[in-house]
Amino acid sequence: MPREAATPAVPRTFPKMEYVFQPENTEPFLRRVEKTCKQLSDIAAKGTPAERERAAAALTAFHRAVDLVKEIAETRFRLAAEATSAAPRR
Repeated sequence: MPREAATPAVPRTFPKMEYVFQPENTEPFLRRVEKTCKQLSDIAAKGTPAERERAAAALTAFHRAVDLVKEIAETRFRLAAEATSAAPRR
């Protein structure tokens, strides 16, 4: 059976993600996530057993997401700084 020709990859854009990773937007985003985590911590401490379980799972996911956001932001900022310092001066 003959293979079909691969369709060319179309670059995807993620405007909301790009917004979060702008230097002026990363910290406010992380503060909002931190506020949500505090609310989830309260639920994990005072909720019903089912609420506690869901809150604990959500907290795990939020913490992993925050770690990833920080890593991506740091890498992006580092690469931007390296590109700026490597650019030829006129």
